[in-house]
Amino acid sequence: EAKEVKNQLITCNREGKWTSEVPAVEKTNLTYNASCPARVYVHVVKKTGLWRISKVVLHHLHPCCPDQAQMLPQHRELNLDVRRTIENNDLSSIRPR
Repeated sequence: EAKEVKNQLITCNREGKWTSEVPAVEKTNLTYNASCPARVYVHVVKKTGLWRISKVVLHHLHPCCPDQAQMLPQHRELNLDVRRTIENNDLSSIRPR
């Protein structure tokens, strides 16, 4: 029986306070640890069963360069329609929200 997820903390990958279960061989940025405070905390409201965002910190302590971002291996393969949409949005300077 799987446990029900009741809350979730999403942090910057340079947050640096948590120990990772991912082997060091699979990590892409081993040496940089900025203790970045950027995070989003969400939880399930008991009465409604809906997710609620309770805390958002968008300030990073390090430069964020979208051009240098790396995709996770499971997201590298895109179907043709999605790829064309992304390319067209880039050419039109349309950014995702």
